[in-house]
Parts: sequence; C-alpha cells; structure tokens
Amino acid sequence: MMRELGRIWPVYLAVPGIVALAPASAMAAEVLLSAPRQGNWLIRAMALEIVPLNLDSEISYIGGEVDTPSDFVPGLDLSYFVTDHWAIEFQGGLFAREYRISKSSIGAFDVGTVESGAVSLTAQYHFRPHAALNPYIGLGVNYAWEHKVRPAAGIPDFRVDAIASGIANLGFDYRLAGNWYFSSSVRYVISPAYRFEGQGFNATVKVSTLVLGLGVGYRF
Repeated sequence: MMRELGRIWPVYLAVPGIVALAPASAMAAEVLLSAPRQGNWLIRAMALEIVPLNLDSEISYIGGEVDTPSDFVPGLDLSYFVTDHWAIEFQGGLFAREYRISKSSIGAFDVGTVESGAVSLTAQYHFRPHAALNPYIGLGVNYAWEHKVRPAAGIPDFRVDAIASGIANLGFDYRLAGNWYFSSSVRYVISPAYRFEGQGFNATVKVSTLVLGLGVGYRF
C-alpha cells in the first residue's frame, strides 16, 4: 500500500503545476498561431505627436528665426512581412505645419501653413515575432513635397522645396487578442535644409522631427 502511494504521490504533486501551466501553454500556443509570419500584413491606426527638434533657420533681409509648433495628427501605416523577422512598412498621407517668424527686425509674425504630402518606406527587424511583445527597429527614407500653401494675412504667396529625409525607427507591437495588437513607435526623421521662396521673402530651414505614436494594429 505504502509502495503504491509512493508511486502515485509525485503525480498528485504534479497536478497543480500542470493545471497552472495549462492556461499559459494555451495562451502561448494562441500567440504563436496569431503571430505575424512571412506573407502577412499588419495595418496600424495611430495617434501621432509631431515634435520639431534642432530647428535652425536663416532669413534674408529681416533676419530672425523660423518657429514651428508641435502638432497631433492621425496616422495609418501598413507593414508587409517579407520573412517572420523582416518587414517593409509603408506610410503616407497629408500633414500641415504652421510657421512663424520671431526675433526679426520687424518683430514677430505668422508666415502661414504649409500642407505637405509625404510617403515613407522603412525596413524593420522584428526581434520576437512569435511572442506577445514584439519589439522592432528600422531604417528608412521619407519623401515630402508641397501640396498647398496658405500664407498668413499680409504675407505674399510662397513655395517650399520638396525634400528626402532619413528615418530611424523603433517600436513594439503587443498582442491583445486574436489578430489585434497595441502598437507604439518612435521615429526620428533627419531632414536636410529646405527653402521657402516668395516675393521679397526667402528663408532656409533645417529641422529634425520626432514622431511619437500610439495606436492599434490588425494582422491579416
């Protein structure tokens, strides 16, 4: 009798552990099945904060500095998984940026709003594509061009150069349920100098941009 109890006792001791592990194992299996894989797409809808950094400017005749504030905009991006770890992210749309001149010889005044079209392409490496929390890093390029200029009152019409910029990107996707994810990302956009050209008004502006994003993603 004691011998039989000795044989089955380890089984009883193991039962609580097996029960505790079962949900975790089931969850891990579910995460694995719903993880992005080669040939999958992941679309993200994001709320973005656009923060200008290291702004430098040179203005003809009147001097001063060009200022532009931070802004919040909606964003949408689409990633295609070339392999389980490597993805190509596509992003594009329209955004507006307000410009103001301060510390000039004629004081401070609004310049206007520039609406720009932009498209970007980023290669991303996903460290843990089969885990619930999947961080990634990426490098890419962004191309932006003038779509519409709305000069402020009293400012003559002007144009803005198109520019190509480099992108450094990091972020993560956290699986919520099924094919749904919580997403967060940081983009550092390194832009060359670009010019504002108008009647009696010329300025050269160089600014880098930090783009902070939070949102949800869906894999298909």
